[in-house]
Amino acid sequence: MLLGHAGVGHYDAHANAMGRLAHMVQAQAAVMSYIDLYWFLTVGTAIMFFLSFLLKKNDPRAGGHVVVH
Repeated sequence: MLLGHAGVGHYDAHANAMGRLAHMVQAQAAVMSYIDLYWFLTVGTAIMFFLSFLLKKNDPRAGGHVVVH
């Protein structure tokens, strides 16, 4: 409406408004995708952290057979 009062034609004002709206929607979609990605990484990290307690303990004093070529 403001563009129409500023002397811009109806078609140009509508196209400009739709372009701005599309840009805002795309920016919000990008932010939401980053939020989803960080949630996914957080859940994956938490799962791997708790699964690490199921690993077999390592005894550094036990010695072992080392194959060297």
